Amino acid sequence: MTSEQNQKEDAELLKRFEEIINSQLIIKFQNIIDLLYEGLGDKIYNDTKNNNHHILNILRSFARNHPKETIFIWQQIYQYLSEKELVNNERLEMATLYFWFGDTLFYDLKKKGYGKYYLKAYVEDIGFHDNFKHAGASEALKFRCYLGEKGLDIVDKELLKITKKKKMEELKEYIKSTTRGEFERLVVQLENIISLESNEDFFLPISSLKEVIKKIEPLIKTKDNQKSAKLLEFLCQVLFGSIRGFRYKFDERSLLFQIDGLISNSSNHPFLMELGKIITIEAKQYFHENEVSRNNIDILFMNMTRVNASSAFLVSSGQLSDPAKDEIYHTYLRTGKLIIFLSFNDIKDLAENKVLFPVLISQKISDIKSKRKIN
Repeated sequence: MTSEQNQKEDAELLKRFEEIINSQLIIKFQNIIDLLYEGLGDKIYNDTKNNNHHILNILRSFARNHPKETIFIWQQIYQYLSEKELVNNERLEMATLYFWFGDTLFYDLKKKGYGKYYLKAYVEDIGFHDNFKHAGASEALKFRCYLGEKGLDIVDKELLKITKKKKMEELKEYIKSTTRGEFERLVVQLENIISLESNEDFFLPISSLKEVIKKIEPLIKTKDNQKSAKLLEFLCQVLFGSIRGFRYKFDERSLLFQIDGLISNSSNHPFLMELGKIITIEAKQYFHENEVSRNNIDILFMNMTRVNASSAFLVSSGQLSDPAKDEIYHTYLRTGKLIIFLSFNDIKDLAENKVLFPVLISQKISDIKSKRKIN
């Protein structure tokens, strides 16, 4: 068959494809699936290797009017391409398919789960897109999943940790060489670490946080630990009292056990639900080089037990000592209880909108469970 004949057949196939899409036939969705195995699949296979993705663009416009049916068609295309990869021992770039899958779920069906597909598209882009930081998946994660710039940095760092790579170039080559199964497993691991959805409900009183931070910051380097000793506790009230689903309260137990605060947690955010119904607050204000000691962790855990708390926030202008870090990890191993350390820099990042609260907490929980460095 000559090249001219091939081009003619391709043109006829695409014409037939567009005619089916534009028709009013009830069975047109099945007709598209039939066409997939009559030559359209191979055209899409070749289309994934082109920059413009012409055939997938036609499907994207189709999705705006028929989102449910298009999702089914995309599932069939994904299965077809995955089989091609397996048979040919070849790695295809499916970022566009992943992205549009999430886009349709988000814009047209308003279903949860879109974040996973944006994440898949972003990870795929790292392997195949030289300018992945400015691609559509990157923007979707930043603005539709509310990760922001620092949230994307967290994604990159977690990917490097999971894959045990030191540089993004090494990660790029790793992703390009993974099988589809290995890629899917990598994204599942990442999704369990990074908070992707239900983040849009979290709007902090930024100006109020900055107001308190401005008072605390000059004192960090001084040695007057008594001056304005309640500032950090005040900062905790402003921060945690603003989180949707958190009720910051004081009761007889907090006074009796000298706990800086208690949170009643009714959040429906999947990562914050993991913290349990009762959360204690401990604010350790160090306006010098002091570290939070192992003894502080022991006392905090004792108070958690007294009030039947499942977790605690330890907020400090100091740093954790190594024994304290170890005890936080071993407390989780022994009891399943989480002690989340929030540094003054973490609070500043929240106040500067560099990271969203659920995203930061999801990373902190992951660090504890994996015994990674607790910052």
